[in-house]
Amino acid sequence: MSTHAANAPDANKAKTASCRAIVVFRERVAIGSTGAPTQATVTTSKPPSNGYDDPGFTITRTSTGLYAITFPKGRRAWIDVRAISPAQTVTTWNLVAIDPEAGTASFTMLAGTNAAAATDPASGDALLIRIEVEV
Repeated sequence: MSTHAANAPDANKAKTASCRAIVVFRERVAIGSTGAPTQATVTTSKPPSNGYDDPGFTITRTSTGLYAITFPKGRRAWIDVRAISPAQTVTTWNLVAIDPEAGTASFTMLAGTNAAAATDPASGDALLIRIEVEV
């Protein structure tokens, strides 16, 4: 599985590389019927008091196999998604879009036998999502 990253345009030249920090978010998302996500656990490497605005982490299913997420805004972001799917309903994922400055991304879950088709994870599956944001 691959990790996807995006660079946002450098709109704030006042920031320097020496003052930027990487904030890591880890999310475990339980999957219910029809691929509906339920947030189970969110952990972060830095509390919001460390100089970034933390609106939280949200995930929604927007259509079959397609999920939209929000996370704290930043200069760059890296995303990795892993599926826990005992029946191998889904085996990989594809990044559709990412906008670090808006704090948004979307991805599609794919079936192992037909990696071109978006597929909902089965009820009882879980997604492990890791997001690293440069703030």
